[in-house]
Amino acid sequence: MKLLISFLSILACLSSLSAQQKKAPRLPFDNKLVMEKFLSDVYNAYYEAYDKKNYKNFAKYFGGNACEIGPDGSLVYSLKSLKEMWPKMDQMLDSKPSFDYKLTSSRMITSDVALITWDVNSNILVKGNQVGGKMTGVAVLKKNGNNWSIEMDGIVPVIAMPEMPAEAPPVEVAPAPAEEKKE
Repeated sequence: MKLLISFLSILACLSSLSAQQKKAPRLPFDNKLVMEKFLSDVYNAYYEAYDKKNYKNFAKYFGGNACEIGPDGSLVYSLKSLKEMWPKMDQMLDSKPSFDYKLTSSRMITSDVALITWDVNSNILVKGNQVGGKMTGVAVLKKNGNNWSIEMDGIVPVIAMPEMPAEAPPVEVAPAPAEEKKE
């Protein structure tokens, strides 16, 4: 009887370990609340910019050399170019877009550089056609004093892909490198 109980206990432990190995890797969330607030502030500033047709407050969330890759693959480089692009993009829209977003990861690269990702479901209409939908965003942020600014961002439409083979190993998330001390 003791042998059976021991065997069942070992079997339960092994199946528990096996199930844990199959779970998706846990993504990092450094400064999660700060990054969620930053993302919220950026989207709210965009809504205000769209309503007022004034992008001054929105622009303060971007660095001077910021660049952006849009879902069409276009690269816009410099805050000056972004400021010129935003009103032109908004003029193409049939109505105010809406975005439901959720921060999916935030990782400190150094004490003043962060990488964030988020999922967004957007409602964007151009000439009656839905060009929004499910997307994933990514941004590199730089801290200036107490404020964060976007140095590079991009948005990628989520498209269906074939499933990975069952025997593929789980993807590991590498730990952030330790920051080197400057002397």
